[in-house]
Amino acid sequence: YILPSARRFEIHPVGGLPPIRGSISNDCLERVVKDNGEVLPNIIGSKRIVRLRVREIRGLKYQARKSYLLLSINDEIPNEEPRGPGG
Repeated sequence: YILPSARRFEIHPVGGLPPIRGSISNDCLERVVKDNGEVLPNIIGSKRIVRLRVREIRGLKYQARKSYLLLSINDEIPNEEPRGPGG
C-alpha cells in the first residue's frame, strides 16, 4: 500500500518474505501520486522492481532495527508463464 498523506508504504516481497514498511522519498512520491492525491493506476497490487535505502539503527539499550526509505518504483515485473517439464 501507499499512504501519500502520511508518506508511508508497505511492500510484500516476492517469495513470501515478511512485509517491508517505511517512508517514501519526496521524489518517489511525486512520481507515483496524481495532483489530487490518488496513487497512479497499476502501482498498487502489481509486481515492481523498487529501490530502497536501508539503514540499520543501533542503540545501546535497544536491539538493532532497520529503517527503509522508498526511493523509486520502477518497471513492472511480468507474471512468469508456467513452464513445462525441462524448463
